[in-house]
Amino acid sequence: AHCPVSPRPSAQALQLQCLPHESSTATSQMTNSSTGLRRPSVLLVIVDDLRPDLGAYGREWARTPHIDALSRRSVTFTNAHAAVANCNPSRAALLTGRTPHQTGVVDLFTHVRDHIPDVVTLPQRFRRAGYLAVSHGKVFHQELDDVSSWSTQDEFADNMTCRGVRGPCAAGVGWQYNGYRLRHSPTAEWRSPLFERGAGTGRHTDEQIAARAVDAISALTSPLQRRPWLLAVGFIRPHLPFIAPEPFWVAAERSPPPLPARTVPPANASLLTGRSLQEGLTEIYGNYGQRLAERRRPRLSAGGGLGRKLAVGYSAAVSFVDSQVGRVVAALDASPAAGAALVALLGDHGWKLGELGGWGKHSLATHDTHVPLLLAGHRQLPAGAAVGTPCSLLDVFPTLIAAAALPPDPSDSALAGRSLLLSAEQGAASRPAPARGGRRLSPRPAPPRQKKPRRHGQASPPRQPRAARVPGRGAATQTPVRTPVRTPLRTATGRLHPAWHPSPTLPPRRRVNG
Repeated sequence: AHCPVSPRPSAQALQLQCLPHESSTATSQMTNSSTGLRRPSVLLVIVDDLRPDLGAYGREWARTPHIDALSRRSVTFTNAHAAVANCNPSRAALLTGRTPHQTGVVDLFTHVRDHIPDVVTLPQRFRRAGYLAVSHGKVFHQELDDVSSWSTQDEFADNMTCRGVRGPCAAGVGWQYNGYRLRHSPTAEWRSPLFERGAGTGRHTDEQIAARAVDAISALTSPLQRRPWLLAVGFIRPHLPFIAPEPFWVAAERSPPPLPARTVPPANASLLTGRSLQEGLTEIYGNYGQRLAERRRPRLSAGGGLGRKLAVGYSAAVSFVDSQVGRVVAALDASPAAGAALVALLGDHGWKLGELGGWGKHSLATHDTHVPLLLAGHRQLPAGAAVGTPCSLLDVFPTLIAAAALPPDPSDSALAGRSLLLSAEQGAASRPAPARGGRRLSPRPAPPRQKKPRRHGQASPPRQPRAARVPGRGAATQTPVRTPVRTPLRTATGRLHPAWHPSPTLPPRRRVNG
């Protein structure tokens, strides 16, 4: 399906009046009351299924020059993780600042407002502060967009009538996973192909999304447009199918990614863990490629065959989407907002390429939750810094509203994350204590040793050596007892697991509220 790029709106088409319910904000709210400066605009880039296979994260074989250049002027968070390794729940958590068990979104079909009708989303929060909020591409999950989050055509006329629409949208206006396909003959046994390579003609879905984003930056930074803005751009690749122009495939085949260090699950992994590592095969064999029953699916090997082609195809798709990110960032740098806008780039979750014998996503393995996170454009986001403190995509929401110095809003109290500005400036910051009723994340302190009381005038007993005493000298044979040293059990984000306790004997279970 070919989705033509929407025409660039003229300056006369821009309607700068505000909606009465969301955007009727005093002009003073568009400036920081403490400094008098205009609030910064925001560029938010979300890349689907992007793991940290980037040069900025030490992957020397990666061909990602544009994201690497962005990282040199950003803070690179090297230990960032998604709330869950699944598209819709992860994006709902990111855009609401709430955990999946709070949003109730745990599948690919539930809208967050089905569970929390009055939730305030990230773009909606900026609209309340007087911002224009515009999106292109996959920001919310497909067919689950949110009308309250984005500015209407009366505020920003760009002919993107599918923005905010919940449900399918007309071809040529929205975006599609397969916006570009080579000619093939699908049958009842085949869905869309896993891989496609061809010339970059502007017909690729991500090429169209980048073109629309470039046009939006031009219109948003027009002299006639005086309001601050939030532009969210969601790229599709490297989501399956791995589609990229021929030059990116050639480069990936010439310099393929290395084999994973471990291609089998741990020997003590539970049956549930082993099955979760294989959940991604449903996407590979069920949604794309040849439809095969589970018993007929060939075992993928990271070292050759289909497994190796998946790794090369993923690398080619990452390199291709990097080129489209470069187009958007270059447009921002060439605009009047250059150097004055906040920029955030992240992946919604990771993807396994044979690690632990698994493929795809949908598990709690680190490879599925570990994502790149770059933040730039604030004095507390020093350029070129790398922060290894564990953080979550839940922290992006409070970080952006803190960096933009938005006025307080009652909805901020519901955010589960915390601002990363202090963490970025100092390189480390501890999370606040868990909310009342939550589980304790740190081990309980050992109780003080109680000394046995002695009678007045009684001499202290002699200290006994730790080694066993010789029989026949007034004491029985005694073997010293050594307390085993227990290695702390940690979660994927590096925190102590709630079930771990330093004592060999676990404390009695306590009732937890909520």
